[in-house]
Amino acid sequence: MVFLMVSVILTSGAYLLDNYTRPLGFSYENVWAMHVVKKVSRHVGAGWTQEDSVTAQQVYRMLKELEEVEAVAESQWLPFMGTSSYARYEVNGHSVDCQLVSAGDELKEVLRPDIIAGRWFESSDDAWGFRPVVINQYLAQILFVDKDPIGKPLPWDQSGQLPTRIVGVVLDYRIRGPLAEPYCVVLSRLRL
Repeated sequence: MVFLMVSVILTSGAYLLDNYTRPLGFSYENVWAMHVVKKVSRHVGAGWTQEDSVTAQQVYRMLKELEEVEAVAESQWLPFMGTSSYARYEVNGHSVDCQLVSAGDELKEVLRPDIIAGRWFESSDDAWGFRPVVINQYLAQILFVDKDPIGKPLPWDQSGQLPTRIVGVVLDYRIRGPLAEPYCVVLSRLRL
């Protein structure tokens, strides 16, 4: 029994140490997070309003004007927050669980993600007839094996929706922290 307990502890420790030595995929040093919470109405369909968007844009501009602030970006889910959106997709007969993160154009200046192929979102993406996404290398290997994913749609695009196009690949993006296992990440463009 003691042997079994020691084996479990050592195996868990080795697993966590292996995760800790992997790249996090972004830099969080000297980054401050501001979490904006909207009072939720009990009325059906109550969500983010035009007034909320205007207020968020004003706060965003005020922060950018501060001398001490180097960059400001919006993101639906922040690193180490403990929550995020997930979706399960069927790809080639296999289930793929993906963490879904909406991120603004300027997030590349704030968190400095390790972009290994393609590019990050940019304002010129407004002119295209697709939703730009950035995926992590882990998902790129699952979906495309050794093929270049840049310019390709996500395989689970649904008809009737604006199609996606992969514009970039990041090394990783483990917002759950350095002990988290590698997982699939889809970053979609967020605009205030």
